Amino acid sequence: MNDFEFDTIIQKIASYSTYMLSGGVFLGEVMDWLNNNAAGVMALLAGATYLTNVYFQVRRRRDAIRARAIEQALIKDQVEAGLRNGTEH
Repeated sequence: MNDFEFDTIIQKIASYSTYMLSGGVFLGEVMDWLNNNAAGVMALLAGATYLTNVYFQVRRRRDAIRARAIEQALIKDQVEAGLRNGTEH
């Protein structure tokens, strides 16, 4: 290993350790902020969870209404087809 390769390795190690230290400091600051504002963050998460639940309930009800309408239309078509053919269902 020559001096150039050794210097490159040392520079990469220094660079990676600086990135890791910087990321650790950033994560520490984020965790400190979350610790100080935990109630607000939890309120936002609770609100987002509630709104997501409402969205999916409305969607499920709308899909059920559509399915019932399609089912009733199919039954109506079958009855009308049976009446045209002279049979009843």
